[in-house]
Amino acid sequence: MRIDFTAWSDSPDGDLKVEVMGDGSSYDPDEGSYEATGYVFIFGGWANSVSTIVRLDEHRARLVTDERTRVEQ
Repeated sequence: MRIDFTAWSDSPDGDLKVEVMGDGSSYDPDEGSYEATGYVFIFGGWANSVSTIVRLDEHRARLVTDERTRVEQ
């Protein structure tokens, strides 16, 4: 699979997230919460300190981690 997209951050904190292959319906408007159901690509997460790929939950085990790449404003 190949996915091309353009994203940017207006903040030095980075924290760009893209989810692919999710179910598209797990957002709960009553709670205002969302649970990832696919793969989440995080660029500059956690105050622009980590870029990673995770499955289902961004706070669990990371599949791939890069602590060198930063998001630039």
